[in-house]
Amino acid sequence: MGDERGGKDPEGPKVQSDRAKLIHNEQVKLTANTINGTALAFIVGGGVATMISSGPSLGSMERLLQTSAWILTGFVLHCAGRLHLRLLR
Repeated sequence: MGDERGGKDPEGPKVQSDRAKLIHNEQVKLTANTINGTALAFIVGGGVATMISSGPSLGSMERLLQTSAWILTGFVLHCAGRLHLRLLR
């Protein structure tokens, strides 16, 4: 592999390969972290906020379904983030 000046790469292919692997792993971890942060936002923003806003009387079946949907969506996103980590090399 050559550098921008047209010469040989002094680091060699092994170092380039290791660097590409590190970059890939960091990108995978950042993506999984973003997915997990979104999951946390769904759980806290939707699930917990819905329960708090209902007050002590959680008699409404509609409110219970809304809370369950938000928490379930957050859980699914969290699992997707963990599955994404399997792409680590």
